[in-house]
Amino acid sequence: MRRATFSGPDVRTRTVQILEKIPFGYKFALCRIPRGESVLKYGEMIGEATADIEPGAWVHVHNLASKRGRPRTIQQNDVAKGGTG
Repeated sequence: MRRATFSGPDVRTRTVQILEKIPFGYKFALCRIPRGESVLKYGEMIGEATADIEPGAWVHVHNLASKRGRPRTIQQNDVAKGGTG
């Protein structure tokens, strides 16, 4: 197993055991994320966990429902249904 060590803005260092092969540049969980919870990247919500995600697990489309771009999609759907958007 691989390990990743990083320092956050509060200058604490944490080591996370990487649970699976994760392609370079992709995300992994720093802590347990229960199904239905928001997933943050750089402090911004990027989606919702569709399954429980363990620390060190790959975070990608298989366990994350993206929230990016949804407000516009919802707005377009409302207009298509006769709403004002």
